[in-house]
Amino acid sequence: MHCKLAHGKKDDCPTKWLVVHQGSHNHPAPFPIHATCQAKEEVKKIIDNNPKTTTGLLMRGNDVQKPMSQVDPTFANPDDLIHVRFQQCAKVYNKVQGHSKAFDTLNTSFEFIRQLHDEDNDVFKEIKLTSKGSPMHFSFQTQEMAEVSMDPQSQKQVDTVMSLSDTTFFKSIIYVTITSTWNLHLQHAFPCLVTVHCGEDAMAYKKCHFDVDNACFEERNIRFESLDDLFHKVPGTTMDFSGALANGWIASLNDLVQKNFQGQTVPQIQKESMLQMCSVHYKNNVNKVSKMSNVIPPTERGYFKKLCLMLLSENLEFYQFEDIVNGIITKYPNARGWMKWYLRGNIAPHIFPACNSALDDPVLAEKVKKLSKDTNLQEGIGSALKKFLGGHKNHPNELIQGIFHWVREMSKQHCPAKQDSYTVSQSFQ
Repeated sequence: MHCKLAHGKKDDCPTKWLVVHQGSHNHPAPFPIHATCQAKEEVKKIIDNNPKTTTGLLMRGNDVQKPMSQVDPTFANPDDLIHVRFQQCAKVYNKVQGHSKAFDTLNTSFEFIRQLHDEDNDVFKEIKLTSKGSPMHFSFQTQEMAEVSMDPQSQKQVDTVMSLSDTTFFKSIIYVTITSTWNLHLQHAFPCLVTVHCGEDAMAYKKCHFDVDNACFEERNIRFESLDDLFHKVPGTTMDFSGALANGWIASLNDLVQKNFQGQTVPQIQKESMLQMCSVHYKNNVNKVSKMSNVIPPTERGYFKKLCLMLLSENLEFYQFEDIVNGIITKYPNARGWMKWYLRGNIAPHIFPACNSALDDPVLAEKVKKLSKDTNLQEGIGSALKKFLGGHKNHPNELIQGIFHWVREMSKQHCPAKQDSYTVSQSFQ
């Protein structure tokens, strides 16, 4: 029986047609939809050797290389070839030029902020830029920001509030990260340190924690008698589920320990008592997963959310926690991978009380309970900055200038609020 071609519309997409082959195939193979991996590798080799190779040259070929349509027939369509070339050009650009361009961009912005600082040098306490290397970043802090961050017991939160795409290929080269705490005088979150950096890695975030905490203890001349004393005096932190943020905070804690007690390490139980991950982020993710009908049946969304939220209970024993988890993955097998992600050793103790061994120690348990359960304050300060800037900025200098003015405005609000609070306190004496 010769091959017969039957055409029909797809049930789930009436605008697309299917071609069904039946019988022995005595005709050429159908035209491929996607290029083969070998063909894509061929394009990548050409781009690696000469990133300036154009799509037209790839299609025409030359004395050295044959036309790409001869390598794979799908490359006769220029759109497919443009897509593969674009992807490889982006990788080459990042690898070859990204590091130096990131530094040049930050260095330009740093000189710009220096000029603003020189115009009003009584505002800023410190502006500094790292040497060329990794991570490349600069941070600045006003006198008022330093003053607010000096409370050694105040919990600090760190988060990247925005990023800036600098070029077509090199995406999100500039990140703005704010370290913030609670301002008693203004009664809302207040920035302690603003850091502008390249890349979202642990080393960049480590500076955001260490610079603030270390300066706080040095300024107050606080000494640690023992490792336990250090853990008692250092405030913990609450953050989202970013692995880079968590690793940066742990690296900062390790540096503080090494500076005061060389050769000592940070026990896991201490990390569990000082690091909390945001329960609101978890709840939002539970809500999102519950709406996926291929994971959770629509009629059981409420029950699924109820089970997941029960895992956050502080009165839950570990065996009860296990029973609930087993019930979730048994009843909803498609949610197994999602649940497994939250049960990882570097996440579960910091979000689920039943998994936190630090709660077994009365002293450490008290520290755990004092930690904020969410990052709402940090998210709020990021929203306040974006609102002040009035939208996305197209150039790093515009972004830096906007942040500069926002920081000055926040500092101006702090001074009269502080004076009013002092006045009130004296009137009650």
